[in-house]
Amino acid sequence: MAPLKDAAHRPRRPLAGIGLLVGLTVAILAAGCATSPRPLAPRDRAEALNRSEALQRQALGLRRSAQLREALRAAKESHNLALAALGPDHPDVAARLNLLAGIQFDLGDYRAAEGSYQRALAIREQALGPASLDVATSLNNLAELYRQLGRAQQALPLFGRALEIQQAALGPDSAEVATTLGNLANLETDVGHYREAIALFEKALAIKLQRFGESDPSTASTLNNCARPHSALGEFERAHELLERALASYRTALGPDNPAVAVALDNLATSYCNRGACTAARPLVERALQIQTRALGPGNLHVAMSLNNLATIYLSDGKPDRAERLCRRALAIQEPVLGAGHPLVAVTLTCSGRSQMQQGRLKEARHAFERAAGIVERALGDRHPEYGRALSHLAALYEADQDWFRAERHYRRALKVFEQGAGPESRDAAIGLNNLAHYYDLRGEDARALPMYRRAVALLEAALGPDHPDLLLPLQNVERLSRQSGALEPAEATATRVRRLRQRREEVAAQASSQAAGELTR
Repeated sequence: MAPLKDAAHRPRRPLAGIGLLVGLTVAILAAGCATSPRPLAPRDRAEALNRSEALQRQALGLRRSAQLREALRAAKESHNLALAALGPDHPDVAARLNLLAGIQFDLGDYRAAEGSYQRALAIREQALGPASLDVATSLNNLAELYRQLGRAQQALPLFGRALEIQQAALGPDSAEVATTLGNLANLETDVGHYREAIALFEKALAIKLQRFGESDPSTASTLNNCARPHSALGEFERAHELLERALASYRTALGPDNPAVAVALDNLATSYCNRGACTAARPLVERALQIQTRALGPGNLHVAMSLNNLATIYLSDGKPDRAERLCRRALAIQEPVLGAGHPLVAVTLTCSGRSQMQQGRLKEARHAFERAAGIVERALGDRHPEYGRALSHLAALYEADQDWFRAERHYRRALKVFEQGAGPESRDAAIGLNNLAHYYDLRGEDARALPMYRRAVALLEAALGPDHPDLLLPLQNVERLSRQSGALEPAEATATRVRRLRQRREEVAAQASSQAAGELTR
């Protein structure tokens, strides 16, 4: 399944769930802001502002329900009316731009979103001064955009500035400070600094628990997000505990049929899959899909995300035909709203390609994987770990097609991306190294494969600990190749570890299946 979804907050506006995002072009915005419109008569000005405010509320509501094209039209008109009534440099125009930028980002128009956020920040710095809390909000929003685009080096100083402003103005224990700490923690998670992320999340959670209590949507979002680094570290029990608390908080605060509950169910299902109980997780995703469809309509983007998760479960169950049908439904929702170049479209294309590959339709799978890789490279850059994963899928396809030259080239490119993006000691780099070793293993080049497998094991042990389930497969390969090379004593020692890890995985999977069976009765 997909990684756990973060529920990052953009400060001082309502949570947009797991929303996706963006639409107006930078050229239109620049043209709108370049010259001051003709001043309106007082009565016309008041009417324009009233209409602008009503449209802003409408756009917020449409965005929450992921009706993004309609939200974009309302936000654009709200901005244009405020611009005509107040001029290009008024703080209320900046507020309209902030909303517009968020919707633009949701729709995948990142360039437009960046321009809107930058313009809002410039207005606020000029009108309100560099230490204004509204400036901190704009800094946070722009940084969050950069974070989600994988541009951590641009995001980090903006988050830092926002935090300094908020701490100076509001003290270290304000809700705004907690929000920024959570955003910084999400950034640290993205770049693989999991322990640092957990420390920041714990600070943010302590503030939110003190100010809002456990049964609050904001607290639930922090609980949800804190599960991400724990999951990445292989601390699945702790991650699962946090996700269960998040789900309980959402249910208490919002009721059992709220779309936020569906997001939590999706994430909890991913957690069960991580613990080896993917089949048992299926009812949770089906329940999430039911909630999303009833609350938001069958053509909603959140519905598409749940469809994609359910397809991934069917893939793990060996039912690629069912998975492919779900992927088609998800794409039919996503592409008209987000366009063909959005990263979420790439996620669904990858799922579709995997289903086609399992059915032996390699030509179709290659087309899907190539499209996905191109989308990710354009949207996130050629050093982002998601691009490395896209290359890995292509490499596996070439391997299945016995196109050995292309398979090796793509495995090597993927490993380089992981090393550059996540770091040479990261879990991603270890998995990339294991994949390349597997290629040489298939080719009968044991002398090249065995040292790579051992290196992958060492990296995974350092990153995740000695008992992480990710170690099982490379350890099995180390054992097998060690025996083939005549190194029987090391092979036996490795075999003992393999048996222990396999037994532990079976125990955890059985426990997770039992828990998942009772989850929907709560």
